[in-house]
This record gives sequence, C-alpha cells and structure tokens, in this order.
Amino acid sequence: MGECGACTVLVDGAGINSCIFPALEAEGKSVTTIEGLTDLEGNLHPFKALSLNTGPSNVDSAHRA
Repeated sequence: MGECGACTVLVDGAGINSCIFPALEAEGKSVTTIEGLTDLEGNLHPFKALSLNTGPSNVDSAHRA
C-alpha cells in the first residue's frame, strides 16, 4: 500500500499517503485534500487541473503484484 498516490493529502503542507498515515498523527495539524485545492474564485489548483486532465488513477493496479 501507499504506492499509487491516489490518496495523497497535504499534512502541514507536506504530501503524504493517507492510506498508510495514522489518523492520530494528523491531530492538531492542517490537512488538505484534493477538494481543498480550489481558490476562492473557484479556479483549480494546477495539481487538481492536471488530475482532471489526465483521468483517474487506477488504484487497483497498485495492489496487484
């Protein structure tokens, strides 16, 4: 787990894989999901725009080995 990056969130500005990050370690920290990457005018953050333009990640493929 933690290889595909589909669950990446920002914790205090650092990208982490939420699937392997203990929730209790996020207590008291700033957590930003992809939904939070839009400015007040509704403009997409470049990362979110890239995600939309390239299509969804195939999460299942990361779990096949």
